[in-house]
Amino acid sequence: MRAFPKPFEAYRFWEEYLPGFSRRDAPQTAADVDPSGIEPVRRATSRVLRFQGRERLLVKVTGWSRIAYFDRIYPDARFVCLHRDPRSIVSSWIKAGWLDVTSAPGTAGWQWGAVPEAYLAVWEDLGGGPVLSTALKIRLDLDDIAANGAMIPDRFHQLTYEELISDPEPALRRLCQFAELDWTSGFESAVRGTPLYDSTETWRKHLDQEDADRALELLRRTESSAAAA
Repeated sequence: MRAFPKPFEAYRFWEEYLPGFSRRDAPQTAADVDPSGIEPVRRATSRVLRFQGRERLLVKVTGWSRIAYFDRIYPDARFVCLHRDPRSIVSSWIKAGWLDVTSAPGTAGWQWGAVPEAYLAVWEDLGGGPVLSTALKIRLDLDDIAANGAMIPDRFHQLTYEELISDPEPALRRLCQFAELDWTSGFESAVRGTPLYDSTETWRKHLDQEDADRALELLRRTESSAAAA
């Protein structure tokens, strides 16, 4: 009981009520929600809130955004995207080791579904390889987040990691305002008294400059392709 709750991506919980939640081959959409699972999962999360003595539920997911998916279940939900230097994300994915994000697109190891031809052309033109495969996965995630966020702009907020680290109080004030949460004196004291670990340069331990530059170039060029589409 003392150990609950923990910050954890509870994929097994979601899969119990919403089979297919963890699939990787395509983004989850509102149409993918099994209507028979909506009320059971709402009741389950309500029980979590009662146990915690809270009125609002905070959920973290990575990979596909699932914004439209969760919006089908919780139509009053608000969504926060934590944006970060892509080099840090590439580094984090590669060193994590528990999920294959480095296999080349089109091979048996690639788990993320179809890739636009324009993206594949950039991947090949820049030399391919594990780092660019990881950057390609990130591009697909960013496209998914952008498309879903555009559907509900009044309930979508982007928080930048680097801004949060460098000046946390204004960033968190804006976040609380967006989430319709009170900025209390107790929370203010906690923010001011909590040191935040700055990992903005950690990617340099795991990526050389050439690979980091290639990853950024892939994301830059594919962003242009996404905008044109």
